Amino acid sequence: MNAEAAFIRDAVAAEQYDKALLQWKSYTSQLREALAAGCLSDEQMQELRDLYQWARLMLRSAQAHLRQRNSALGVAAAYGRSGHEGILRASGSAVLRT
Repeated sequence: MNAEAAFIRDAVAAEQYDKALLQWKSYTSQLREALAAGCLSDEQMQELRDLYQWARLMLRSAQAHLRQRNSALGVAAAYGRSGHEGILRASGSAVLRT
């Protein structure tokens, strides 16, 4: 794996999407130039394909986690607005509301 592809993988894995996108643009620009010059190898194409498929899976997973978190925050906000905190403070200790 070349250094740019490794950097992109590391950035995506660390959820540093801005860095990954910046490097992705540089990487694909170089590959586009190699393709135009007729010197893009099958190995480079396969590396690009593998990186794309891996990054796509990681990003879809991150999106799903964010949707789940957003949904949970929405539910929490709805309960907070209606005044149902679910816990009463009695004598300094927390008890569940029944």
